[in-house]
Amino acid sequence: MTAAAMCLAINLYWEARSSDSLSEWYAIAWVVQNRVEAPQYPDTVCTVIRQPHQFSWSARHWKPVIDGEPDRRAWVRIKRFAAWFVQAVNAGVAVDPTNGALHYASGKAPWWAVGMQVAAVEGGHVFYSSNGSQK
Repeated sequence: MTAAAMCLAINLYWEARSSDSLSEWYAIAWVVQNRVEAPQYPDTVCTVIRQPHQFSWSARHWKPVIDGEPDRRAWVRIKRFAAWFVQAVNAGVAVDPTNGALHYASGKAPWWAVGMQVAAVEGGHVFYSSNGSQK
């Protein structure tokens, strides 16, 4: 597994392990990829994910997931999905369902989303565009 796939898997695990929706995981992964491609963010998956205070779980800890984690079934599935996603993006066959979103949240709209446009909704997550425009 590549470093990018492992970092993406860790982010997906902490952000959406309770969801069985591959389309929700796919949209969350695309936000990370959109940030990699955006000039205001770092240019690798791991540096995007490790940026302080960018993802809710990373403010509490940067903890790699191990195979003995309580939700092992989700971790195994997410690792496979993350490896597939990175390969699909690298091959140029992945299509962004978030319309270029750079942010997402679950539940109610967070304070930081004021003034942002909803770019997509997938499962329990709402995806936001920072400037209201699509890529």
